[in-house]
Amino acid sequence: RPLTIFPFQHFPKSNSSCMTDRSIVNFHIPHFCISLMADRDTALRGRPVVVAEQSAQGKVLEISREAHREGVHTGMSTAQARKSCRSLLLVPPDIPLYRTGQSVVLSLLERFTPLVEPSGWGTFFLDLTGTRLLWGAGADAAVKVRNEVMTAAGLLPQIGLAANKLVS
Repeated sequence: RPLTIFPFQHFPKSNSSCMTDRSIVNFHIPHFCISLMADRDTALRGRPVVVAEQSAQGKVLEISREAHREGVHTGMSTAQARKSCRSLLLVPPDIPLYRTGQSVVLSLLERFTPLVEPSGWGTFFLDLTGTRLLWGAGADAAVKVRNEVMTAAGLLPQIGLAANKLVS
C-alpha cells in the first residue's frame, strides 16, 4: 500500500529549547524598604510609615500597607501625605540598609540560577530556563525560590512566571 502524505502534515516539535520553553520569573518584594526598616525597628510594624525626605516639599518614596489604606501614595509630597494620615511616621531613606537587603536577596536567588537581573529595590528577573532537572518545572522552581526567600530572609515576595520579562 502506498504512503499517503497530506499537504499540511504536522510534525512534532523536537525537545530542543525554543522560546516557548523559557521560564522568566518576575520576583518582587512589595514594600521592600519598609519591610527592612520594620525588621530593624519593630516599632514600625503595623503602623502607617513612609520613606521620604524630612522636608515639607520632599516626596514620598515608599509606603507601608497601612499608609496605603489611609490614602497615602508614592510620589505625594510629605505635607499632602500628613494631611491624608495624621498618624503617619516619616522615616528617611537608608540606602546602606537597602543595599545590604538587596545583596542578601540576590545571594539567595543566585543559588537557583546565575541569571538574575536586579530591577529596583526588591525587584528581580530570574531566568530559570534550563534548570528543570535541578528545580523542576518553571512554576515549581519559582515557588521554591519564593519559599527560600520567605524562610531565609523573612520577606514576602510575589512571583510572576512567563516566557519573557514583559509578560512575567
